[in-house]
Amino acid sequence: MSCSICRLPFIPGPYSSDPLPEHFPPKGIMSPTVDTYFTRSVGMGLPEIQTVTATFDYCSNNFFCCYDGHRVANLMWESPFGFGNTVFMTHTSCANMFFHVLGAKDKETNESMTLIAQAMGVLGRPLAGQDPGRVRNVRYEAVGEQIDLRPFWSPGSQPGGDVFNWKALSQSKYNFLVVRPFIFPRLLDVAPSRTAHFRNVEFNNQDKFTTLPLDILQILLPYLPMVSYLSLVSTCRFLRLHALTTFQPNARRLVLDIPWSLPLPADLSLMSPSMAAKVPDREKTPHTADWLLYLSHIHCTNSMRTRRWIWALAESIKDTYLAQLATSPVMEPATHEYKVLHDALERAFELAGMEPTPAGECETQVVAVAY
Repeated sequence: MSCSICRLPFIPGPYSSDPLPEHFPPKGIMSPTVDTYFTRSVGMGLPEIQTVTATFDYCSNNFFCCYDGHRVANLMWESPFGFGNTVFMTHTSCANMFFHVLGAKDKETNESMTLIAQAMGVLGRPLAGQDPGRVRNVRYEAVGEQIDLRPFWSPGSQPGGDVFNWKALSQSKYNFLVVRPFIFPRLLDVAPSRTAHFRNVEFNNQDKFTTLPLDILQILLPYLPMVSYLSLVSTCRFLRLHALTTFQPNARRLVLDIPWSLPLPADLSLMSPSMAAKVPDREKTPHTADWLLYLSHIHCTNSMRTRRWIWALAESIKDTYLAQLATSPVMEPATHEYKVLHDALERAFELAGMEPTPAGECETQVVAVAY
């Protein structure tokens, strides 16, 4: 069973009663914390998920299970009767990124629940068969780093029984994917050692650029894209020193312009308290911290590389949804699809203890997402 966003598999969790051995990765492939991450999932879409979204554990044998403290509810993933469908299931971090990209940052509100349900209705249920879990019309292999995971999947002996070759992945060029994509580099103050070799250095600036007043340079810097800025501050010791000191707010601006570079509020819930205390904060972390070093680190770690790829996939799925929105029967009030979706949505509001959305207000306007 694969995540409908990243197409990586799930691992059977603690509520699995009789999991298939082939659904577990070989020992040594991943740490226990990474193993736990791959057992958890978020399902979305009406009417399969009665509350629009819900958290599950993978149980192998074509089932996900949801435990509320009193009972376990099972959800069949792949339809076994030739319908060619699966349920839209994702890893928790993939879901957080997708909700944010979609514009449903707080999925507990009427507006966000409506938007998610509408997106799932427009996209349709993911594929079964040879490409189980894949969202229709999304070109996964053309997104970001153009990663093709299809060679690592092989058919199973039953619906939902497809097997992923973890060992082959760990030995391939895609082995960086065996991580949790919410592990961020630490953002610290500028270490004294980073500026030590600039002490007692006299700068004999004679070119037209470095002889400009610093306030003029700071006006010009925001017009430079990231690659140009990094090339510029690498040209001489004078600019390098200011990149580590005076120009750190500009490095911060470059970080904030990258949507996947900082943790989302939902990411913090996946972290331990000690881990959450060390990650950068958009508002609280000082502008004078070593944002330049952080800008480098987010392009170096496996976790952030994977996060960038997943974010691009979430964007691609959103683009597919928007491209199909205008012609989808889900958006036509006279259609059966529209009625089924909105009847299920009203029931979801009731289950969540929310006031039903007034008639005529269920349609969600498409707005630009502010990262």
